[in-house]
Amino acid sequence: MNDTFATELPLTGYRVLDLSRILAGPYCTMILGDQGAEIIKVERPGSGDDTRTWGPPFAGGESAYYLCCNRNKKSIVIDLKKPEGLDLVRELAKTCSGAITSALLWRERSGRGQYLDISLLDVQVSGLANIASNYLVAGKEASRWGTAHESIIPYQVFNTKDRPIALAVANQKLWVNFCKVTGKDEWVNDPRFESNPKRVENRDVLLPMVHALFAQKTCDEWMDLLVGAAIPCGPVNNMEHLFADPQVQHRDMIAEVPHPTIGTLKLTGIPIKYSETPGTIRRYPPLLGEHTDEVLTETLGYTTEQIEALKGKSVIASR
Repeated sequence: MNDTFATELPLTGYRVLDLSRILAGPYCTMILGDQGAEIIKVERPGSGDDTRTWGPPFAGGESAYYLCCNRNKKSIVIDLKKPEGLDLVRELAKTCSGAITSALLWRERSGRGQYLDISLLDVQVSGLANIASNYLVAGKEASRWGTAHESIIPYQVFNTKDRPIALAVANQKLWVNFCKVTGKDEWVNDPRFESNPKRVENRDVLLPMVHALFAQKTCDEWMDLLVGAAIPCGPVNNMEHLFADPQVQHRDMIAEVPHPTIGTLKLTGIPIKYSETPGTIRRYPPLLGEHTDEVLTETLGYTTEQIEALKGKSVIASR
């Protein structure tokens, strides 16, 4: 595999030094790699990224967990506990771009780079959205609702004759359509259910009735009925159902990548679709230290003698 197709990608020519591990950081850099950035993944000697050992399942000596978020990267092994290792990382950092898109745009406009401080905690707090707002605006503490919605009804998963279905009746028009298509016209004018606030107030009355309704048909039967009436819904899929779904396949969300120890490796596809510069999978998730020599030679201009000297001191390792 090579970078032949990278010339037309949005982040071609940008280099990212990836010191992250496990999931959040590696997933982010994988997305940048999908869009053409050169990702240099720094790993520790011996074990590398923690997720390399997170299994089973394993394939060709690699864990499925590691494989899920490390494509389109080069792996270099550096011992950061040694001063020479830290020096190497500093040298590599000087050749890198950062490649978080908004910061890159700002650099192009201002000529100045910047440090991005993004924490998992901050992202989680921000992602609380309406739940956080309920507390900040009204002092309302959060409750556990399972798949249900605190402020909209019916908006949750219901069991059918065979497998669950998710339903999202998010406004009054949808509620009226839902009642008509399910043969429950009397619910429309029932004063207990005439508006969403009323339905929320009387959830303990309405929800058992909806549960009983959905138990009368199979998931596919309900899907045919509800989709035909433009009611937002969807089956609760297991992995087999998910990857057999025609829309998942149509959206190219299953990718097959040649791998040196696995053969044909199946990965999830690229979720961000650019019309003019679609992302590509140019590299399989790298073997530990697979690109140590290549990166030091091509990026930093190290000689074979310099590389071997660092290996002799156990500062770096290669496959």
